[in-house]
Amino acid sequence: MLKLGVIVSQKEPTAWVNSMVTVVKSNGDVRICIDPKDLNKAISREHYPMKTVEEVVANIPNAKVFSKIDATSGFWHLKLDEDSSKLTCFNTPFGRYRFLRAPFGIKSIPEIFQRVMTEIMENIEGAEVIVDDILIWGSTIQEHDKRLKDGLKKPENKKELQTFLGFITYLSKFLSNMSDVSAPLRVLLEEKNEWCWEKEQDTSFNKLKDMATNAPILSYYIYDPKQPLTLNVDGSSKGLGAVLLQNDKPIAYASRALTPTQQRYA
Repeated sequence: MLKLGVIVSQKEPTAWVNSMVTVVKSNGDVRICIDPKDLNKAISREHYPMKTVEEVVANIPNAKVFSKIDATSGFWHLKLDEDSSKLTCFNTPFGRYRFLRAPFGIKSIPEIFQRVMTEIMENIEGAEVIVDDILIWGSTIQEHDKRLKDGLKKPENKKELQTFLGFITYLSKFLSNMSDVSAPLRVLLEEKNEWCWEKEQDTSFNKLKDMATNAPILSYYIYDPKQPLTLNVDGSSKGLGAVLLQNDKPIAYASRALTPTQQRYA
């Protein structure tokens, strides 16, 4: 979380200090949360209306084809200002830290995230949002596919780029060499860099868009536990990638970007 820029060490005194809570996710990973029960009592909520499944179903009476997209680590896409960040300070056995991105546990965050996601998706036809779940629907396969592709429009700022990369990250297990392809876009998210969309970013964006809209290729091969597997790995100066094969058919992809420090190892 430190390397991702989600939290930062806090040395100076702060008005609030929260307890740390760990939650084991369904995939076995550990999620670091805070227990801000006292802080929550002092927070003013937006009371933005939260959608329900029933409301979404009522809005899509002719829907027959769906794609469900999850905004990976959705709350972390919300950057906190300095004052708000200091409210999230929490204790650990290794010292105190504070969140630079919205943490789990703050009662107002789901409403804020719902509002932001609704504003981002409001002009995309056939899209419904429930917090960090995005539903793209159509009455036919052709209509669904067109809406899905039209929804992947070129980002015009860092906020929109974060949303796009969040969607792409969700599909990462279906996309080969994603970390390398997305490297020119991730550079734009660094705080030290100004927004400058050039040919390199355009090429990266278009390739990721094509990869995402063709991701269902994996669904045509069914894994057979009795057959041998082949693991192919690859690496570059910017990222690592792997593909798991059976009978020369891809079952799953994996990739990760290298940090600036890791890029200097070689």
